[in-house]
Amino acid sequence: MSESNWGESEAPPPKKRVPTWLWACGGGCLLALVLGLAGGAFLFVKVKKAVEEGQNPEIQWQRVAEVLPYDNRPADATLQFGMHLGVVDMFVFRVDHQDSAKAEYSAILFQLNALDTDKRDQALDPKESNGFFGQGKRRNMKSGTVRVQGRELKALRFDQMDDDEKKSVDGAPKAGKGPSIMLDLTPENGTHTLFLQMIRLDGTEPIGDEDVQRFLKPFHVGPDR
Repeated sequence: MSESNWGESEAPPPKKRVPTWLWACGGGCLLALVLGLAGGAFLFVKVKKAVEEGQNPEIQWQRVAEVLPYDNRPADATLQFGMHLGVVDMFVFRVDHQDSAKAEYSAILFQLNALDTDKRDQALDPKESNGFFGQGKRRNMKSGTVRVQGRELKALRFDQMDDDEKKSVDGAPKAGKGPSIMLDLTPENGTHTLFLQMIRLDGTEPIGDEDVQRFLKPFHVGPDR
């Protein structure tokens, strides 16, 4: 080693610096990156919470009461899932035979956050072959009415066909397929659009008026209770 190297120490390692690409990106890009990461984490937490709450029947029955008040919970109905997407609330019920554990119906309650004439017409249009909100397909549509608690409810009977290409939302059970009926439950002086769809799961018989009346008996639908 030469005299010129005496007393010299090894060079310190270079300090870590902000990547050049990030400086070139600018403060706005950095802020967008931070907000994007934070937003993704926030959205994940919100979705996770929504799914957990959607599967909690105690929380969902309270929300059902705000959409369609009731005296007592139907003894033969199990609230399986609730979903709240800002513009629509949706509740999925399983309705069992009184003398069997086999599912008799799937019942879905929809509430839109406004009085939507177009949606009301579309949901009960006998020429509309697409399912409500694009879920599944309809066949053999037939318009009619069902009298419930002194009200003549507009109705559409049809065969609900499952759409195998579409997956249900995580945590939400599929409604199923079979003879079905869609009813407009929108209150006469209401501010929100309200529908009920019932799908028979255990046979090919159409859903009768008495089936609808039995399911809706605990709920406040009309004046004659």
